[in-house]
Amino acid sequence: MAATLEVGFGASLSHGSAAAMWEQPGFRFDPIHVTGWRPTTKNGDHELAVVHQPRRLLPNHLVELDLIAVTTPTRTIFDLAGVRWMHPKQVERVHDNLWARGRVSHASLIRMLGELGGRGRPGITLMQELLEDRPANFVPPESGAEGRFAELTATWGYRFERQVDIGGEDAWIGRVDFVDTARGIVVEVDPSLHHSSLTDRRNDEARHGSLRAAGLTVVSVTER
Repeated sequence: MAATLEVGFGASLSHGSAAAMWEQPGFRFDPIHVTGWRPTTKNGDHELAVVHQPRRLLPNHLVELDLIAVTTPTRTIFDLAGVRWMHPKQVERVHDNLWARGRVSHASLIRMLGELGGRGRPGITLMQELLEDRPANFVPPESGAEGRFAELTATWGYRFERQVDIGGEDAWIGRVDFVDTARGIVVEVDPSLHHSSLTDRRNDEARHGSLRAAGLTVVSVTER
C-alpha cells in the first residue's frame, strides 16, 4: 500500500506484483511494480516501486483487493505479455491458471483486447495468439503440472482430450485429466497438493479401478 501512495493518485499494483497478489506461482513483491495514471505519476523508479505509465488505463482495469488497489487479473495478463522479461510460456501459464480459477474468462479477455489492442502496443500479438488457440469453450488445465504435461505430449505428437467425463456401462465414473479414446488410455496428473491425503488416494484408486473395468488403461503421472 505504501508504494501505491508514494507513486500518487490512482496508482495500483501491477505486472509481477499484481500476479503475486492474485496468487500466481513464481511471482513476488520484490521489486514492487506500480501502474499510475497520466499525468499524476512519473515513469521510472521511485524509492519504493518501479512505476509504469501506460497510454491507456481505464477505471474498469483496476480493483481493490485486501484494501490495496491492483490491476484486474485480465489487465495483469496483458501487462505481463508486454514486458521483455516475461517469457511467452510464463504468460501462457498465468493466463491458463487464472482462467482455470475463474478469475478471467474468454469474454473478459476479448473485451480487454478490444480496449488495449492497437498497433505498436507490446504484447498484443502474443495475446491474440493465445486467444486464437483458446475459444470460448476452452477448458484450461487445472494445475501447472497438467499444463506442462499437455505441452510435452503435444511436442511428442500425442493428442489427448482434456477434462473429459467418462462413463461406464451403468454410471458415470468421473472426469479424467487426459484421455486418448483411440488408444483407450487415460492419464491422470496428480499434483501432490491435492492428492496427498489418504482419502484422496483411496478415491483415486477406486476411480482408477472403475476406469480399468471399463476397458481403459490408466497411467498416473505425479507432479514430481
